[in-house]
Amino acid sequence: MLSTCEVYLDNVEVDESDMVGEEGMGFLNVMYNFEMERLINAARSAGFAECAFEDAARYANQRIAFGKPIGHNQMIQKSWR
Repeated sequence: MLSTCEVYLDNVEVDESDMVGEEGMGFLNVMYNFEMERLINAARSAGFAECAFEDAARYANQRIAFGKPIGHNQMIQKSWR
């Protein structure tokens, strides 16, 4: 996991050509970026969950126990609903 820290800058001057966005709007820009980051992470997590479910379904239909795929067992089917 990446480490984080707080950084404080006092009496720093930035040339207008080096500024990102408008002066005084930095916090709002960061909040907007957090919203986008959360949306992207939610979509990524949903994709991972879908892949995991598909892998589990494929395995349940390939794994044979007692002469039939385990996906045909009632408890396996119930847990997928």
